[in-house]
Amino acid sequence: MKKTMTIKNSASNALLAFLVLTFILLTFPSQVRSAQKNDQVLVAQVGSGVIGADKSEDQTAAGNDDFNDDIWGDTLEAKDTSKSDPWEGYNRAMFSFNDFMYFEITKPVTQGYMYVMPLRPRTWINNFFQNMLTPVRVTSCLLQGKFFTAGAETSKFVANTVVGLGGLGDVIGDRQSTMPLYLGNEDMGQTFGVWGIPNGPYFVIPVLGPSTVRDAVGLGIDTFALNPFWWFGIPWYYSLSAGAYNQINKLSFHLGEYESLKEGAIDPYAALKDAYLQYRARQLHDKKKNRRPAPASSVMTDPNAQAQTAQ
Repeated sequence: MKKTMTIKNSASNALLAFLVLTFILLTFPSQVRSAQKNDQVLVAQVGSGVIGADKSEDQTAAGNDDFNDDIWGDTLEAKDTSKSDPWEGYNRAMFSFNDFMYFEITKPVTQGYMYVMPLRPRTWINNFFQNMLTPVRVTSCLLQGKFFTAGAETSKFVANTVVGLGGLGDVIGDRQSTMPLYLGNEDMGQTFGVWGIPNGPYFVIPVLGPSTVRDAVGLGIDTFALNPFWWFGIPWYYSLSAGAYNQINKLSFHLGEYESLKEGAIDPYAALKDAYLQYRARQLHDKKKNRRPAPASSVMTDPNAQAQTAQ
């Protein structure tokens, strides 16, 4: 009798905890960070090569003399990509292979995953992986000397981990710090760029998509040295499976964007290469990209600004 009552109490407590957890999760924001208007993305082929696609911002940058300055030695490489592609034969063959994998395997799997997995759980999973990969971003920020950004990333990690139930909920959302910081996109490839290391030849990675020699090395460090999945003795096949699942879940928010890029391009390979290199160059200019504009009132009352406007 006592054993039966104990089982019933345990079941009741488990059900109550489940209902409370469900209620808390349903109150969290359901918008995925990478799908917000200020950070739209195209997902290259199987979803690992994430490239920027904020078209309004691209057009602004194209006509901005400040952006075209070769500050880090990458912008010119993005403009003239033909000189940075000595392995074009291999790259085109691998592009075709990845394209086949995308349409024949990855896309159908993602569509089936979207059919059985609702939006909110997919969002929680995306939040969890984004939160778990904080060490990758923080380390890159520290190595680049972006100490305020590293602090903001750490604060966000603590808040989402403690209040957001291990990172399932993005309780911070799109809230900004008092400084115009650039969160969520730092990696070792960018760190090498900030250090002055050039891109090197363009390089299409099997399954993973577009990259460069510099970014491929950075990706290896991010994946095998900074990714927490490899810190706790978890078998490699579990870690790789978790990474693959993360990419499928991420792709579910951007399915169809690669098709749009491909359909609108005369040469899809060249279009994807140019988009990737331009995006990586733009990421190295994130300080200019996220600089806060002066208020309209101050522009109107500033005599120097009025003089420049008149000219």
